[in-house]
Amino acid sequence: MRGAPMTTATIEKGPTGVDLHWPRTTVNKESRWKLAQWAAIAGAAMIGVDPVVNSFVLPTASQALGMDSGVRALASSIATLILTAGLLGAGALGDRIGRRRVLVIGTWITVLGELVSTFAMTSGQFILGRAIVGIGMAGLFGMAIGMIPAVTKPEMLPKVYGKMFAFTAVGGLVAILGSGVLVSVGGWRLGFSLNVICAIGVALFAMFAIPENKASKQRAFDYKGVILAAAALLLFMYGLGETGAKGWSDPVVLLCIFGGLALGVLFIWVEKREPDASFPLAVFKVPAVVAATVALVAAGIAQGSAQANLTELMQTAGGYSSSMVSIIALPMVIFGVIGALLTGSMVAKGVSVRLVLVLTVGLMALGILVLVFISPALSLLIAP
Repeated sequence: MRGAPMTTATIEKGPTGVDLHWPRTTVNKESRWKLAQWAAIAGAAMIGVDPVVNSFVLPTASQALGMDSGVRALASSIATLILTAGLLGAGALGDRIGRRRVLVIGTWITVLGELVSTFAMTSGQFILGRAIVGIGMAGLFGMAIGMIPAVTKPEMLPKVYGKMFAFTAVGGLVAILGSGVLVSVGGWRLGFSLNVICAIGVALFAMFAIPENKASKQRAFDYKGVILAAAALLLFMYGLGETGAKGWSDPVVLLCIFGGLALGVLFIWVEKREPDASFPLAVFKVPAVVAATVALVAAGIAQGSAQANLTELMQTAGGYSSSMVSIIALPMVIFGVIGALLTGSMVAKGVSVRLVLVLTVGLMALGILVLVFISPALSLLIAP
């Protein structure tokens, strides 16, 4: 029975119908389900820690390592580029060899990347570390998100996802305060060590609490789809990221953007003909899925632009110290925690998901609009 201690068996059916192979550390604990949920939430929350720490550390690190604007832009974005490009492959790999295994391996790869960047002596070493982080985070974040439904009853998912978003915002809060203070006290390497500590904690928690599970139906690995999707996303997003430094008319930018789009079309064509496609294109025939995807993409772009770019701009253009920027950015994170808890509670109580999406995306759009039209004299007060 779910929730009761098990003395011999280590395998239990999860809410999604897959077998959960519990680790010895929690198999006999009544709280194993809650522990697994929180371990997955902690893994997902790294997406709120790592980019924030990097954005706080990068202005100081770029000066110390002699980065020009182009190299700094690459150091800022490469982890996100590789993370996005690798999500599909990580998901397909988790279905085959085990989602817990991919999550744990991905987390330790993330730790390795954070260490490489922390002790980097050149800009190339720093960027290499960020690239390794992107590879690891693809496994960590992708599997953490997918693990939550495997250990949560369907009726409890809104609340658990609300906790996940709130905890991610809390992770951002810790990253903002911690990295700001550490950079001011001991320099950028000490500030970056916060990522190392958090990643090690997530890895140990995952090994302790998360059960192993695989897809109920084994499929052939979709190499073509995974490679095409990764290449398309990597090219397209890199091209967009370079528009700020090189402009929209630069040949490399245009080649990357249109090359990425062309590979995306080829990916769709291949996946439609693949019997064991890693990406179910049929889901986009459902209007609700399309609408939710568009909303998530818009929200992700808005949050990423506001959170990462503002912290760097306030240090480089505004001249504020890391500790001051961490204080300025607090309202954005605090209200992120409140919003995540409120929206999760609203959906759990039966409030329309459509209404919640409209309200949240509308508020985010309003905030970005305020930032667009703000005067420099008021930037310190309103930018967060």
